[in-house]
Amino acid sequence: MEQLTLKNGLKVVLEHMPYLRSVSVGVWIRAGSMLESVETNGLAHFAEHMAFEGTARRTARQLAEEMDMLGGNVNASTGKLSTNYYIRVLDEHLSLAMDILADIVIHPRYEKDVFEKEKGVILEEISMVEDSPEDVAFDLLAEAVYGSQSLGMTVAGKPESIRAYTVDDLQAFKGRFYGPENAVLVITGNFDKHVVMELLERHFVSWSGAGKAVYPGTIAVPEEKCLYKEKDTEQIHLCIGYRGIPVESPDIYRMSVMNSILGGASSSRLFQRIREEMGLAYAVDTCPYSYPGCGEFTVYAATAPQNAQKVLEQIDLEIRKLLYDGITQKELLHAKEQLKSSYALGLEGAFSRMQNIGSQMILTDKIITLEEQIEGIERVQMDDVMQTVHELARAKRSIAVTGKRPRHYLPGL
Repeated sequence: MEQLTLKNGLKVVLEHMPYLRSVSVGVWIRAGSMLESVETNGLAHFAEHMAFEGTARRTARQLAEEMDMLGGNVNASTGKLSTNYYIRVLDEHLSLAMDILADIVIHPRYEKDVFEKEKGVILEEISMVEDSPEDVAFDLLAEAVYGSQSLGMTVAGKPESIRAYTVDDLQAFKGRFYGPENAVLVITGNFDKHVVMELLERHFVSWSGAGKAVYPGTIAVPEEKCLYKEKDTEQIHLCIGYRGIPVESPDIYRMSVMNSILGGASSSRLFQRIREEMGLAYAVDTCPYSYPGCGEFTVYAATAPQNAQKVLEQIDLEIRKLLYDGITQKELLHAKEQLKSSYALGLEGAFSRMQNIGSQMILTDKIITLEEQIEGIERVQMDDVMQTVHELARAKRSIAVTGKRPRHYLPGL
């Protein structure tokens, strides 16, 4: 693995894997909903959409035809922290792949009629999320946990905002965030470094624009909230959010181990108690989410309305049991082994390695190797896990619920 910085400030990471026939290239822009305001919410996602709707040199149809011709995977995604454009192709197609990637990232063409058409596509995407009660529950939980802070907003934005945006709004947003100093480019797989350097010089060195953006200070669960949304569904979808660990904290490993023990694996306490022993839910799990300067720990379950109160009580009971009874040495060892395997197996291919490197670099400007991650897991001891349990059990929490008549089945809302 090699890191370098181009003369325009663009950070580049190269990982040569000569035994492969493929190459993966990704560009990360530090532009996501966490960096938006109420006035700009949804524009990072809008910019991602417009990147594929034509560039200075290609129409949308030409882009589609060339991307299909490559026969690989060309796509993009926008999240709370960044926007990622990526291409995975046979190594012989690297030159065209980097040409297309630079074109859609640096030279998108924002035509008014296409812009207005794309609003309809995005509004349909928002409607699709609204048809998923689980997605609605998690969006509602973000609002409960972070309130009016940017992490409380959805990635896609609100329909009324999308309808009101103009091309000028999008151009201003792009000008603020799309620049080499606010981006990272990662190439993994089989490539010739001399060829790569020529392609970088040809397509990316002349890129100029925005400086590095700074993530805002954010506090998770400043006050407890219970939010719900009526949905005509067969199940109640229940999300509970606690304050978690920031992405830059070394305590992220003890949180991961505790998560595996409580609800992050099929042998976890919540899964075994609520699903296997009591048969109250098909889906029940926990997950830590880490962001710059803050984080959250989430418990999710979907169950029949008449069982919703019982599931909530069992979640609380299992956390209290974890607090008062502690964990066993067997649980600690199993959780650590499960995490190490998960980390290692998730980095087996060039594409997954590219995604891992890019997401780390755009957030922290450094790469934590698999060896360092495994070492971090190994350092976690029983006292570390119990410290995390104590913090969780004593923390404020927020709740979000979607389903039919949630206040009837969960009267405490």
